Amino acid sequence: NIRNSTDEQGRFLIPRVPTGSQTVRALMIGYTRIEATVPVMAGQEASVDLRLSPAVMQLDEVVITGQPGRTEKRALGNAISKLDAGVIAENAPTADLQDILTGRTPGLTVISNSGQVGTGVNVRIRGAGSLEAGYQPVYYIDGIRFEAGLQSAFGGGTTVQATSALSSLNPNDIESIEVVKGPAAATLYGADAAGGVIQIITKKGRRGAGVQWAFGAEVGESEWTRYIGNPKNYWLCQAADIRDPVSWPGCTGMDSLASPDTRLLLHDPLREDVLDAPADLAGEPVIRVGKTHRYDLSARGGGDFFNYYLSFDRNSEEGVYYNNFDRRTGGRANFEFTPSEKVDVALSFGYARTHTRQPWSDNSSNGVLRNAFRGRAKASADQWKPGWRGFSPELSNQYDQQIRAERTTIGLSTTYRPFSWFQNRLTLGLDKQDRKNTQFYPIDTTGLEPFGATNATGTIGHIIPITHVWTVDYAGTVNFNIKPDLSSAFSAGMQLNARQRRTTEAFGEGLVASQLNLVGAAAVTRADEDFSEQTSLGFYLQEQVGWRERLYVTGAVRIDDNSAFGSDFS
Repeated sequence: NIRNSTDEQGRFLIPRVPTGSQTVRALMIGYTRIEATVPVMAGQEASVDLRLSPAVMQLDEVVITGQPGRTEKRALGNAISKLDAGVIAENAPTADLQDILTGRTPGLTVISNSGQVGTGVNVRIRGAGSLEAGYQPVYYIDGIRFEAGLQSAFGGGTTVQATSALSSLNPNDIESIEVVKGPAAATLYGADAAGGVIQIITKKGRRGAGVQWAFGAEVGESEWTRYIGNPKNYWLCQAADIRDPVSWPGCTGMDSLASPDTRLLLHDPLREDVLDAPADLAGEPVIRVGKTHRYDLSARGGGDFFNYYLSFDRNSEEGVYYNNFDRRTGGRANFEFTPSEKVDVALSFGYARTHTRQPWSDNSSNGVLRNAFRGRAKASADQWKPGWRGFSPELSNQYDQQIRAERTTIGLSTTYRPFSWFQNRLTLGLDKQDRKNTQFYPIDTTGLEPFGATNATGTIGHIIPITHVWTVDYAGTVNFNIKPDLSSAFSAGMQLNARQRRTTEAFGEGLVASQLNLVGAAAVTRADEDFSEQTSLGFYLQEQVGWRERLYVTGAVRIDDNSAFGSDFS
């Protein structure tokens, strides 16, 4: 089988076609497939015109997830949904992967934990399937296993929201997404895939076409309740409050016998108050209008025997809190070439640097919203700011936790067809993530130790996890016809997934100066190191029998071993 893509006008070129009578098949999502027989003569060009018709049911759609090779949707015995990222982006803005997944696939639920920028989400396919095991799906990018869980450090994901490893992906690099629902893909992906599989297919070049450039720019704003309003605080001054002006200065001078409406205080801390510190924010609103900037540049093209896709993106998004932002700079390079009619080779490289600053979460005792809405409408004598029960917004904005990460994904996939009925595919890949979580408390200048006695001396902490995930995936398929109307596809394969994680921690207490926030410059230092390694290996056999391309029966068996089982792993 030799594959190629058309240009925007529908023209195509298939090089190195053997002589003789050849069958050309055209496939396009949303249209019925069509075939034509073309005689090919040595040293001559052959041409063919194919006209596609719209299809009501997309049974000819080709998918690659949950199968040993590219398979038409009609032959699948399990539920696979395919999302066209380009179509989705045309109809709605997509800042990240979760925007593409949200509300697009039946049975897939995306649960957002916060409206803060840079936070992660929980993804469930057909709900939670176990009380003990995890319910998160397994992620792959172009066949490479991809670490995609929630990531937390200081605050443990409760007082501070966790971030997501998926934030390193540029949604404009995604061609399509395939979702395998439930445990149907466990045969090909192992027990980890019991919660489902999400395969991300990135964009590729187009052969026989010139360079196609694409540039996108987006600016926007993020605001909280500007047009719909937000809760306000009320306080009814009672006689006891009026008699105690020290504890209840806001009730001073009121008549305890007057009607309640004259003793009712109203305060909107988020809209009426302004910041007093630091100097560069003095007089600014308590919550800001966050600015968003996104830029994307890509090029795709190819020749007769190769194609390429190159991209660069820059994303910067501010939250409504002054200590909340999310930034990403990344690029991708995908190359495909055909050295012979029997071999296809695909190389992929993705790189991204992210920088996120996370505030305290909304339900944290020290968070802005919780202390704003617990206020007593400036009736009581509050410690830090009138109308704010607990921390003032100035104190909440001082919290400084920043996450810097570098993500590199490298993949090599080779398809070898020694015979027309025998196909082999080998995929090798590495997903590497270096992350640095930093939490910093400057030296307290108030004398009141709002963050505790230890943090008042000035503290700095780093948690630095480095994660490597290796993928080796082989699949071989033999196709033959048992009878003219009865086909068989026998597949055998193996997967090896290895994960290493090394975490280094360093903490310093008692800084000489807030500007010299180095662990080595602290009076007291602590360090720790953790290491974990896990390897899984699986083999499978699968047989699929089809009758007249209408009825398909698939059976499979798989055996797995995992280093988590103990020393008997081999």
